[in-house]
Amino acid sequence: MVNISKVPHFECPTLIMHGTVDEVIHVDHGKRLSELIPEGQLFGLELLEGAGHNDMELLFFDRMIARVGDLLAHVCD
Repeated sequence: MVNISKVPHFECPTLIMHGTVDEVIHVDHGKRLSELIPEGQLFGLELLEGAGHNDMELLFFDRMIARVGDLLAHVCD
């Protein structure tokens, strides 16, 4: 996947959210992305238990919005 080659060059805090039962892109891909992000740039890896590829926001809307808010607060601090 193309994003595997890009994340090692990230120069900003990065939050990854991935459903644990994603039937399109396996959760291991999200985990691998988090491992490749440069040290100090990974803000978090949120594994959304029971979420698939297209229902994360339906199942975890509040959690996702809260984590994005945390990221923005971190960046703006």
